[in-house]
Amino acid sequence: MDSNQLAVINKVIKALGGLTKIAKRYGITVPAVQQWRVNGIPKDRVKEVAKDSGVPAQEILRHLYT
Repeated sequence: MDSNQLAVINKVIKALGGLTKIAKRYGITVPAVQQWRVNGIPKDRVKEVAKDSGVPAQEILRHLYT
């Protein structure tokens, strides 16, 4: 994960209210959300996360296309 992608992930996390709120919202653990910073947001969650956070899916997935 490069610094630009990490910045996008942090932007998403902030927009959604932080790790705990995200974990509760999506029914996952806080450590699972923390892994987004290492592995990126899971592909099966990108569409929903993009909609909920206001961060475009293309921006979240940019690392896949570069």
